[in-house]
Amino acid sequence: MPKRLLERQVSLLDYLTSSGAIFGDKHDTPLDPALQGIDRALLRMEARFSHEKRMEKIAAVFPRTFKLLGTGRERIVREFVDACPPVDISRLENARQFHEFLRRRWRHTPPMPPYLCDVAACELACARARGATEGRAPEADESTHSPSCGHIRRGQSSLRRRCAEHRRARPRSVRFARRARAMDRSARIRGCRARR
Repeated sequence: MPKRLLERQVSLLDYLTSSGAIFGDKHDTPLDPALQGIDRALLRMEARFSHEKRMEKIAAVFPRTFKLLGTGRERIVREFVDACPPVDISRLENARQFHEFLRRRWRHTPPMPPYLCDVAACELACARARGATEGRAPEADESTHSPSCGHIRRGQSSLRRRCAEHRRARPRSVRFARRARAMDRSARIRGCRARR
């Protein structure tokens, strides 16, 4: 009896995480014999709700990535559902699983825009850093110790990432840069006149 119950639970979870149940694509697909007698409409509704809850967790970690995915997001989410059934209920684990899926996908199909991989990696790193610092009390010397000039203070759990797409910071405008050079030049001229 316990073995039959376990088999029925496993087949139920397999069905609830399948794209056919979530998106309702395959209405004529026969149910597993262990699931006979359970209302198919209720199963689809439960599958859809659990999928939406999972995607809300993932979207909370990757808001900019989801925005940059644009119109291809639905296709990518469907591929993700087929390739990666949920293994954990935590927000970070689901986000890590989605990020790994995107990385595998982008090896074959480069993302548009090209810096999308870096955005996703940064958002995942930020979520991990927030998760690591939540509930942690500040250390005693953290508030009294000030870093010396030129040094950067960072938490022990911080992650450094090398970006594939290099973006150099630019001045706000060419006019701003010209104005700064002109002001510097006029200050030097005034200084020379004052010495005479």
